[in-house]
Amino acid sequence: ASPGDPARIGLAVPLAGRAQPLGAAIMRGGMLALGEVARGGNAFQLQLRNIADPSRGGGAAATELARDEAVIGAVGTPDAV
Repeated sequence: ASPGDPARIGLAVPLAGRAQPLGAAIMRGGMLALGEVARGGNAFQLQLRNIADPSRGGGAAATELARDEAVIGAVGTPDAV
């Protein structure tokens, strides 16, 4: 991220499989929250990682979000981050 770029928030949620409805709801909630923040003049981007594959895990997703996407924070389902 460069100066002036929007701040990035990471979401590690299941986007497939049995837990997909939960991941979709969390993603929509994040989008709504960032929309409200944007109305106040702040710019944010939502960066997603799919944790539907149990072998991948939330720890790997959080690491990728921090390393590859330069997020300032990451949230997810209780078993994700």
